[in-house]
Parts: sequence; structure tokens; C-alpha cells
Amino acid sequence: MADGPDLEARVRGGEWLRPGQAAQLLGTSRATLSRRLEDGTIGWRLNASGKQRLCDPRDLIRLLEQSREDRRGSMPDLETRLRPGP
Repeated sequence: MADGPDLEARVRGGEWLRPGQAAQLLGTSRATLSRRLEDGTIGWRLNASGKQRLCDPRDLIRLLEQSREDRRGSMPDLETRLRPGP
């Protein structure tokens, strides 16, 4: 199975990922990913055989960047962490 950086490069290159790959990229479970497909948070299409969903790379990039921004916003900056307490 491809690792995170490889998957990210592939999706940034416009590749539509299978749900398991997308879940790995986003650091979530397959069940959560499936819910996001069903509720429209992540667009999808069927593969050529019509048997498997593929996740829209634009939505995956958007969610990946949102997740990173959320983590940055929740972490105190270095100055705050190093400041002595009262």
C-alpha cells in the first residue's frame, strides 16, 4: 500500500483515489470516509468497470488542507509554549 506522501503526490497530480487510499491519506477510517462520500462532502465517480467508487482529488486536497490548518490553529506557537508560567 502506498504511503501518505506518495498518495498526496498522486492526488495533487489529479489522480482519483479508491476509498481505502483516501481514508489513509486523510488519516480517517473507511467508515468515516464512506459517510463523507454519502453526504457529498467528497465527490466521487465509478471506475471504468462501474464496480468501485473513486474519490475526487479536489475534495481530498481541500479536506487535507483543512485538517492541516485546523491542527496548526489548535497548537500554541513556540513562544507561548516556552513562556514561563505564573
